[in-house]
Amino acid sequence: MVEKMFIEPDQAGDPLEVSDADTMLRYINPQAREPDQVAIFTREGCQHCAAAKALLTELGYDYAEVSLAHGLRSK
Repeated sequence: MVEKMFIEPDQAGDPLEVSDADTMLRYINPQAREPDQVAIFTREGCQHCAAAKALLTELGYDYAEVSLAHGLRSK
């Protein structure tokens, strides 16, 4: 039985206004605490890593960065 649907508005881009992880967690467990620590694994020169760090900073999250060597790629 479907109890609730989290349907995003039909907008350009990917707004994630009602189906983001924080909204889901608050629905499942309203007493859940937000994480007090954020860790991000990065690789030098990775554009995705740079974008993730920029977003965390923009949202006001402090984070610990764990830099991985380029030789640790999965195949």
